[in-house]
Amino acid sequence: MKLRYRGIEYNYQPTTAEPVETSLVGHYRGQRFHFAYPRHIPIPQPLLNLMYRGIGYRTTETGAIETAPQIAPLVAPKAATASKSPAQLRRVRLTEAAKAHHANIRRSLYHRLDVARQKGDETLIQQLERELELFA
Repeated sequence: MKLRYRGIEYNYQPTTAEPVETSLVGHYRGQRFHFAYPRHIPIPQPLLNLMYRGIGYRTTETGAIETAPQIAPLVAPKAATASKSPAQLRRVRLTEAAKAHHANIRRSLYHRLDVARQKGDETLIQQLERELELFA
């Protein structure tokens, strides 16, 4: 079939779907009806080695599923464990977080002090210097 789209001509050859009769019979408005499905061209499926909830399986070219051969699991060497207890580790993390928090506050104060000096606001400069003395 010759078609034209926006000035470009081309020949369109639609694929024909060959129906395949099945043994399925139904009734529609009192009449018998034989179902016919289009014949499908099988598409080769990829071969994959998959795992679901720790159980290995693989797919075949037809899409069927078969169990994968058992492979000995790899055992990773144990990492060196810390000799500190969970409470000590938590305490270390808290002190590191507190140090970072104080450094951020100090950095923010210095920035605010620089801005106040640029504006020439003496009362704000005095307040920020007093606040810096508390953190020093």
